[in-house]
Amino acid sequence: MEPSTKNLWDVIFNVVALIAAMVGFGVGLYQWRRSQAWQRAEKLDKLVDKFETDELLKLATVILDWSDRKGHLAGRELTVRNDEVLLALREHQDIDETPKFPGEQPAMRDAYDAILAFFNRLELAISTKLIDAKPAKSYFAYWLERFLAFDSHRDTNNVLKGKTPQLMVIRYIKAYADIDSINKLCGHFKMAQPPAEKEVGNASG
Repeated sequence: MEPSTKNLWDVIFNVVALIAAMVGFGVGLYQWRRSQAWQRAEKLDKLVDKFETDELLKLATVILDWSDRKGHLAGRELTVRNDEVLLALREHQDIDETPKFPGEQPAMRDAYDAILAFFNRLELAISTKLIDAKPAKSYFAYWLERFLAFDSHRDTNNVLKGKTPQLMVIRYIKAYADIDSINKLCGHFKMAQPPAEKEVGNASG
């Protein structure tokens, strides 16, 4: 075989080997990405299942969607009443009477804490790319909007003494949860962040 012919075949073999390696890499990358996508989908499915089965989270959704309705917690029936829902948003240090949270207010506060903790977990999962933001938004954005607006409840009996429900929610988050995490989750969902307290104002403002 002539040296020039041998060199040509060497080049051809090298090119074929390179193409084969590139194809193999592409197939491997495609399979890896599909595997990652499935894993993210499975993690999101677990979060959805948690949201739909946890009793405190289920109670939170009843509170956020209805002003007055019966719910269940720990095997007992409780009634979600508008005034109690609003009073449960108060910060404990602002209350002088005893007990500070009578009636069903402790259960409601537990529900608020549970959904805020869930939002924190959800934000962390998105930030660390364990799940994708877009499918998470399609399921959870509604509940985040309802919580931040708290628009299913009007203070018709002035139990909040002039403060708006939304202002109480913002103060509750700052006092008992992670407002930065909520802001990040709003960013992931391309939603407006909770307004500053001065922007919300009082019911009379």
